[in-house]
Amino acid sequence: MPTESLVQEAATGNVKRVQQILSGSVDVNVQDDYGTTALIEAAFSGDGEMVRYLLSRGADVHLRDADGSTALLRGSVRGDIEVIGLLLDAGSEIGARDNHGLLPLIEAAYWGHAELVTLLLSRGADANAQDDWGKTALCWAACQGHADVVMRLLAHGADVNKGDFDGNSPLSWALFEHHRDVSDILIANGAYSEVCFHEYCTDHSHAVCAAS
Repeated sequence: MPTESLVQEAATGNVKRVQQILSGSVDVNVQDDYGTTALIEAAFSGDGEMVRYLLSRGADVHLRDADGSTALLRGSVRGDIEVIGLLLDAGSEIGARDNHGLLPLIEAAYWGHAELVTLLLSRGADANAQDDWGKTALCWAACQGHADVVMRLLAHGADVNKGDFDGNSPLSWALFEHHRDVSDILIANGAYSEVCFHEYCTDHSHAVCAAS
């Protein structure tokens, strides 16, 4: 089907084939059964050339797939700076959330895309925004052990003690996942050992807090 073909070809990076498909009657913003558009697929693939072409043909940056993800959200998983820049310049909403409350900044922090985190923050992303579980980008970066991302978030005003809805702080997440380098950074930036109440924290991790 033309719809599936367009989305699939956008994922492969075959610009000439996409041009051929769009030369017919296919709408550049057509969505497949999952709600995915060619632009969303190209953004997730990190294909700057394809994204640029689709935008030139009028691709809508605000359309969402079945998960509620926009091209910017999916692109933030991949972390390609050029793609994100193109989408932002085309009017993508930096505060758009998916069905789980995830944001481009949270996706970038989770996957460890430090340069992208800096870009999103410089373009107005809220460093302390929370997802549906109450986790901030700092919580996710600490949990994943991305020290560089943690430092960049802190440098841009992320609250070192802002925990999730279960009361788990970035420090408790870092300790639970045994990321000592990250926990050291958080403690050096004012993390309170008293807020380390993660339900899975071990006696050892609490001892680390006590020794800080």
